[in-house]
This record gives sequence, C-alpha cells and structure tokens, in this order.
Amino acid sequence: MENLGTKLPQIERRKIIEVKVSQEFFQNLQKIFTYGVQTFGVVKAKQYREKILYSVENLKRWPFIHSECRYLRTKKKIYRNIVFESHLIIYKILQSEIHVLDVIHTSSSIAKIRNIGKVKI
Repeated sequence: MENLGTKLPQIERRKIIEVKVSQEFFQNLQKIFTYGVQTFGVVKAKQYREKILYSVENLKRWPFIHSECRYLRTKKKIYRNIVFESHLIIYKILQSEIHVLDVIHTSSSIAKIRNIGKVKI
C-alpha cells in the first residue's frame, strides 16, 4: 500500500493552529437558521446549524478532505468547499490557519461564489 503521507502538502501533516470565521459566514448562518425555523421548526433548524458548525470545527483536523472549489481554482488549491446538504461552506487554507469565508445555498450563481474569494476575515 502506498504511503499517502509523503504525497500530501506540508500543511496536511501538521495540525492547523486556528480556524477563523468571517462575519459573512455568521450572517448567512443566521439567515439559514431563520429560514429553517420558519420552514422546518426550531428543533430541525438547530440540528442543521449544529451540523454546519461541527463541519467547520472538523476542518482543524481534516482541511484537505473536501474538494477544491471549482469556481475559485488556484495552483495550491487553497479554496475548498464542504458540500453540506443544500449548502456550500467555502474556506481558504493558509499556512497556519483556515479562513471559513461563507456558507451559501448550492443554487447560488457562479459570480456569487467567485466573489466569496474576496471575503476578508
């Protein structure tokens, strides 16, 4: 069996120090929660929000497990997305931290997704 540890980028083999989350992420997460309460009820909306936050928290250990964001391609593949049910969580991998940029609906336009690359933490 092939040793994959030697083929992964340097950052993969050491622990990510910190995950930082943008204001846009929190604002959109609140909108998702509000919509969820109105559509599915408080319990389901809380469960959905908690699953999103759990996915973000897991980025500390597994930043490269999710695929590159195909609308924000770079040579180093620093933009990634978590496909979570009907939403995308878009994040950027830096040398010592991860920036969670936004959470958007999967039906969002390509232009909107590309603009997420400009989000500042």
